[in-house]
Amino acid sequence: YLNESKDNQFFLYREDGTEHHWIGEKLTCTHPPDNTSGINITFEDSNRYQDYNRISSGRINILDDWLYVCLPVDEAYDLVRMKFDGAKVQMIKNYTYLSSLSLYNKDILFRLDSDRSSAYVGELWKIPSIGEKSQSVIDYPITDYTIQGDWIYFSDSDRYKKLFIRNLKTKEQYCLCNDVASDISVVNGWVYYVNRSDSNNLYKIRTDSKNRINLTSSPVSMAMVHGEWIYYLDEQDVLCRIDLNGKNFNQIS
Repeated sequence: YLNESKDNQFFLYREDGTEHHWIGEKLTCTHPPDNTSGINITFEDSNRYQDYNRISSGRINILDDWLYVCLPVDEAYDLVRMKFDGAKVQMIKNYTYLSSLSLYNKDILFRLDSDRSSAYVGELWKIPSIGEKSQSVIDYPITDYTIQGDWIYFSDSDRYKKLFIRNLKTKEQYCLCNDVASDISVVNGWVYYVNRSDSNNLYKIRTDSKNRINLTSSPVSMAMVHGEWIYYLDEQDVLCRIDLNGKNFNQIS
């Protein structure tokens, strides 16, 4: 998890509350050469990964017994994977402007752009497996995306300004609505999202593009669905929640 009270550093923590540690204690290594995808990294004392304040949520994922994480290096990032005990670490892609790391089957997906300032609206790329070349998935900048099954839900704020759904296997694609979306979640046939086209209010729409519904009357950010609740930050950065129908509002903190 990302611990904002500890300078936005990542921690590993067992579900029973034992054996937690900061991954920064493991991830210090000398600068690897270019084209190092797939090789093991030997850790030594160095300053390569000192700026942990630039690690953010969306840059960590887990598959099998591997932890995938993007670590800041100067103005860019290294994409690496490591065993939970730090015993084995591999470089996947070094010194790259990327964000929003996801895993689909064995593919590693991420947004990619040419500089740090535009990485949060980058094109979507994938690495089919460790050591292989990157492949384009969506060849224009997108604002956000999420994957459920074989479907990717995504939006852009420049070319089309719509919320789309695309099958990652067949490439068939449909427009859900004419909204620029972020913080996208898909639960039980509904897509929940922050609508940038309507002052960052929270919306939901069915995956068949029917029944588009406004859930809030004021801007929200960092929205996510968990169980029967939608959690988000209001304009004052107060943590709030509503149910999946936009009712039963509560302030958490």
